[in-house]
Amino acid sequence: MALSDELTRQQGGDILIYCEFKRALSLLNTSIISDRLTNKFENNVTIIVEENLITIREKGKVLCCDFIEAKLSPLTCRGLKYFPNGELQFTIYVDSEMNQEMYQMDTNHTKQSDFVEKIQLYQDKCYCAKCGQKIFADHCIFMRVLALPSENWADYSDMWFCHKHEGDEDNGAPHHPKLLLPKEKQCLVGDTYLLVQGRHLKLGHTRTSGDALYCQRCGNQLGLMVQEGSGDGDVGMFRTYPVYKIFRHSVLFHRLEETIDRGPKFEVMAEDYFANLIVEQSHLYTSFRLVIEAVKGEHTVTCLVWLIDPCLMVYLDRCSLDESHIQLRPTKVLKMLYKCQIQPGGCPPSPDHTFSSWKMDQAVHSIQLPYPMCVQLVSFLVQSSKCIPRSQRFLNKFFVGFLRYADKGG
Repeated sequence: MALSDELTRQQGGDILIYCEFKRALSLLNTSIISDRLTNKFENNVTIIVEENLITIREKGKVLCCDFIEAKLSPLTCRGLKYFPNGELQFTIYVDSEMNQEMYQMDTNHTKQSDFVEKIQLYQDKCYCAKCGQKIFADHCIFMRVLALPSENWADYSDMWFCHKHEGDEDNGAPHHPKLLLPKEKQCLVGDTYLLVQGRHLKLGHTRTSGDALYCQRCGNQLGLMVQEGSGDGDVGMFRTYPVYKIFRHSVLFHRLEETIDRGPKFEVMAEDYFANLIVEQSHLYTSFRLVIEAVKGEHTVTCLVWLIDPCLMVYLDRCSLDESHIQLRPTKVLKMLYKCQIQPGGCPPSPDHTFSSWKMDQAVHSIQLPYPMCVQLVSFLVQSSKCIPRSQRFLNKFFVGFLRYADKGG
């Protein structure tokens, strides 16, 4: 299943199938899109709905689409709607209930406390999530692995300090504590990243470009430099190591005998991380609307997210009449409405008042992400919108998108 393929690219009359299973209503909203359904083709296309499959016939060719985990009820087919661009929509009742294990939400790996315990257990066994390259130096042992406070804790710090600290300049501005940095043999863990000194990175396995940290083998961005090193010579009072912010979704901690899924699955794991993070933050702060922000110098990225369904089953595939039979397997996704604003330095803010109103709304929760992570999240959402039929891509001036969960079953 190629989720990144655009539904608008229908060369040679390819058939695109997009279905959403509404669990509460036991309904399968089905969309079939193809140039063969437009007036460009004179041949008649016949679509037959049977108990467990949808059959598409044209000029002697037959394609059977078998729906895994779904038993269709042909007599309940209703809501037939046709669009001139070659899209056919209908709704059908599903008799059998899907496997309940598919609806289980597993967000433990995103919890800060669990990630702290994992680092304490595996220590130097840290690998690039994309290619498996070892990132931490051999025999790297952290004496202390500590959890950081929430990302916006400094915004309220002026209420915690009742006096000026020694060395602070009194310029009338509220006091904001400096960024907490790890010392030698320390690892500080945040909601979306961990902080370590450069001495703990394996020599020759990473490289830097500007302030970005990359895997030397595959080029996967692992994190950012938040503080440069200083001084010359051996380690001592005249030399300090740089401090790196390692993105949690870009690395894996595991035993040596365990294997890493490489290649395209890395993108699915990254989407799974973002999906679980958003759901966890939504549950933690009891909010279905989130403002996700990132700042890099004068550049800012703001993404408004409105959760629709935290656990939706989607059937999505692209096929051809040259095939005789395909199996459609459900993919668990987090469906949402979103709206993004990328503001370069020096540019005036967007005239869309939705962004300012959401930021001032006390019921909307705010999440701060590192700039590269936020850009990656926006990229995932944009790609998912291209997989949704055109008639369903927009709602109330928001885009419709989703993030895939990883298949825990293998």
